[in-house]
Amino acid sequence: MGKDLETALKGLLGVEEGSTTEEIIDLVLSVAPYISKLRNAVILHRLQKRVKENEEQLIRIGNKVNLLDEPLKEMLQNTIFPFVLDDLMEEHQEKKVEFILDGFEYVVDEKIREEAYIISYYDVLRELRIEDLKRLLEYTRKFKQGIGKEISKNRKELSYTDKDLYYKEASYRRHIDYKLESKWLIGNDKDKQIEQISDLVNHRYYSDDKYRTRFNRGVMDSKLKRASETKLTRFGNDLIKVFNLEILMDEIK
Repeated sequence: MGKDLETALKGLLGVEEGSTTEEIIDLVLSVAPYISKLRNAVILHRLQKRVKENEEQLIRIGNKVNLLDEPLKEMLQNTIFPFVLDDLMEEHQEKKVEFILDGFEYVVDEKIREEAYIISYYDVLRELRIEDLKRLLEYTRKFKQGIGKEISKNRKELSYTDKDLYYKEASYRRHIDYKLESKWLIGNDKDKQIEQISDLVNHRYYSDDKYRTRFNRGVMDSKLKRASETKLTRFGNDLIKVFNLEILMDEIK
């Protein structure tokens, strides 16, 4: 481990100068939440490998943290960075390591002080796989206005050429949607739906004129369709922003 990286890790953990690399690793293992059961050679090797591979970013983040005010610095050192290290040790999908560190750097850059807010996003990220994150991106405006059109076309064509595969993939996407909905990352405006249905029941969109009746019913149908459409929530949008998930966009098929 290089001297600069060792210094950065000490700073991020609030370790005093003079501690050895081995002592730093021991400290990491002792302060990371729920880590005692994972204290073994495999986990240690995984941590060392990922720390080394992301040395440049960790040093950059460490330098930024050193410039913060003491209360924020202490919160990041004592709570958030150990939490991040815990994820680095436990995460099995290598691609997510990038998001874990990008999220931490975002927190530092934006000087986010709400500990519960930060941890809640990491909790959700921990439970999502890469395919889940790709599906989440399909609800963004950028996807719908960009590659989403071509992907929708390809999926529709698949329904004619290989129905079994089409339904298998559609079922899997729906399974992921349930997962995303359960975490409030996507959803629809149920209150708005109730309001629109109430308007319909109360004949608010009716009139005596047949043309106007058809027109108003069309407006009603359009409003109901928009209200029932599954959309990206504010929480989902923030998750994408915090962890810089849009880099997965080009991998969606």
